[in-house]
Amino acid sequence: MTDVPRKALPYTLEQLDALRPRAKAALRKRYRGLRASLPPGAGAARSQALCERVIALDPWRAARTLAVFRSLPDEVDTAALIAEARARGCTVCLPVVVDGRGELEFRVAWRGDEGFALEANAWGIDEPAAGAPVVPPEALDLVVVPALAIDGAGHRLGYGRGYYDQTLVRTVNAVTLGVAFDFQLIAEVPFEAHDVPVAWVVTDQRTLRASSDDGRDPPENR
Repeated sequence: MTDVPRKALPYTLEQLDALRPRAKAALRKRYRGLRASLPPGAGAARSQALCERVIALDPWRAARTLAVFRSLPDEVDTAALIAEARARGCTVCLPVVVDGRGELEFRVAWRGDEGFALEANAWGIDEPAAGAPVVPPEALDLVVVPALAIDGAGHRLGYGRGYYDQTLVRTVNAVTLGVAFDFQLIAEVPFEAHDVPVAWVVTDQRTLRASSDDGRDPPENR
């Protein structure tokens, strides 16, 4: 967050740190409700526009081993991304929550023409079954990351379990894309030391470069 002189703050920095989890909880409740209130069909149209933006990105086109989440009913629908990656013969991984580890495991769902068995998880979403090949996070070229809310600096609000934050620290060779509907893009997401920002933010209306390795000033609106 932007540094502010201590004398201008109504709270101490320690108090602000304590407030961030409460602010996150309030935002989660608000944006779960907003997303759930989308009219029928609106999510599909927005998802299509968003997927077209992702597919147009150079990092997406260059990726050969990538991870994409399967969507909850009111999330951005990633089916078009999965279909495009499979059509190019990419290795497509899906994230799986591994009990007791607090992080995600990326299992191969499709590799070229080869597909692996899927089974429904606790949320009713199909994921690769145990025994599917596992790709280490550091071997991924690109990871698509969900968000309840996200800002232009790449800070995202997840579901509060921290799975992606604990996993993204290991995706050292991957481009990370945070995807959300445009109404989920906010001025600033409260973030803590353990939160890991994404490199790109893509909505149905905007593509933002949230970080840059070449020293240029991000983000870039397109």
